[in-house]
Amino acid sequence: MLGSDFAAPLGGTDLLRGHLLLSSTSAGFDANGDMTRISAERGHKLWSEWRRRSEDWNNSAQYEQLSPRFANDNGFVSQTGLRRATVHLNRRLPAQTLALPALGDWAALEADELELQLRLMQSQTLDDPQQAVKSGEVIERQLQPGFWFAAARNTGVWGHLGLDQQRARSGGPLHQPRTLNLGFESNPNAWLTFLSAELSWGQRLDVEADRLGRGASLLLQAKLRSPLPWGWWLELEQQLGQSHVRNPLGQRSYIEANAQTLAVLHLSARDSLRAIAQQTRYQRVAEASLAAADERSSHLSLVFQHRFGLSRLFSLGLVSVLDKTSQQRDTELFAKASFAYQP
Repeated sequence: MLGSDFAAPLGGTDLLRGHLLLSSTSAGFDANGDMTRISAERGHKLWSEWRRRSEDWNNSAQYEQLSPRFANDNGFVSQTGLRRATVHLNRRLPAQTLALPALGDWAALEADELELQLRLMQSQTLDDPQQAVKSGEVIERQLQPGFWFAAARNTGVWGHLGLDQQRARSGGPLHQPRTLNLGFESNPNAWLTFLSAELSWGQRLDVEADRLGRGASLLLQAKLRSPLPWGWWLELEQQLGQSHVRNPLGQRSYIEANAQTLAVLHLSARDSLRAIAQQTRYQRVAEASLAAADERSSHLSLVFQHRFGLSRLFSLGLVSVLDKTSQQRDTELFAKASFAYQP
């Protein structure tokens, strides 16, 4: 892979930046899914952005193009074979007090920053004869008016309407989901260092069924930090998420749920013990054209780490993954030493 990026300030309020990546790979997969050598395939990724920030506006526009044969081995590209244009328009308003008169003065909130926002996005396919995909088919359109404001304790609150269009598969219908999206984040105090919640509710797209259904998704996250006896410190992070979409009969067509707990026990300035526990579940009810599914998995990771210096450390750990559907468990033990050498 070969690439370059650029950034060019345009006066005191404007910035132009972007990057271009070129890829070439001879790694492919055969009919059984095993890796094999193939004729070299070349691809590219182009991304550019214009941004303007002033006292009254915070606007940006991006254009992105990813060719069908772009080798995205870096893991930061979720989809190829498309071009996407995005515009963010944010009108900045003066600081003010937000209140609901019916609730009295106790419900008043001082908004240090306030923005009225509009997001516009369109994503279309690029020509890909190998996958029988024609150029110019709309993958997704977004029209999302909303707001955002910031208050004390690094508190941010936002909300927007999703007046979007989405396609589940090439050649399929272009659906028009309608959602209400709300969220907030804050740093409440010294022991509850971070708290956030995001909710999306309304008409959502069930990709496998290729239809709309009423549904919701909720994501909660909290981070805690607390001293313990013997000079130890505990950092704890908890994430919980669930989403579902209902079918025409009113049943929950599918449910996706996940939970993750991250705990770091600081034994000293040099020694720490980290544990990560994850649980995931996917359920789908049987329908005329869809098979029932109940897939569950758990992941456990334990790592002890000792630092010898700024760039020298030793790690000893265990990773265990259990597929609860097949009751198959994979366990790995590892030891790792790393250091940085400076002549």
